[in-house]
Amino acid sequence: MKKPSSEIIQVSNLSTYFFDKLYQLNQSAVCPLPEETLFYASNVLNKYAQSSMYFDFSGDKVTEKVYGMALLKAESESKSVKEKMYKDIADSTLVLTSMFEASINKKIITKNYYTEIGKTAYSKMHDLDQDFMGIPHFYRMMASSFDHLAFMIKSIGRESFFQDQAEFILKSSATDSTIAS
Repeated sequence: MKKPSSEIIQVSNLSTYFFDKLYQLNQSAVCPLPEETLFYASNVLNKYAQSSMYFDFSGDKVTEKVYGMALLKAESESKSVKEKMYKDIADSTLVLTSMFEASINKKIITKNYYTEIGKTAYSKMHDLDQDFMGIPHFYRMMASSFDHLAFMIKSIGRESFFQDQAEFILKSSATDSTIAS
């Protein structure tokens, strides 16, 4: 295993950085994913580099999001609220199961639980007739590619020396131009 680097990766856009890394991995894949999937995932990684994305700020205190409960709650919401909730659940669990597997393994709930929640949320996005960049059935493709994409993202984390959640997540006040690694 590589030793962690003390370098700071400086890029003007994290989405571009993540897309380039995913694209490189995808080139050597036996069954490559469509570039639109990589583009989407790179934007998710950019968005979820902000620590505030993993917590629920409603109520009196800040808590970790409970994805299973959120998935159930979304069923009773309007279509526009469902879309936001399903997207947040699916995208969050994609990052959690790939970049933060060690943190998940410390919990009672397994990685498979989070994976199934994510796949279900992407499937529900598809059921709402949502597309991405005009691509029909995009979210169905995200659901079926979830494991493959999570593995690729996990590989990027290892390559970039992100040893744990704290090294990947940027504090909300941080800029998008640097990641400490």
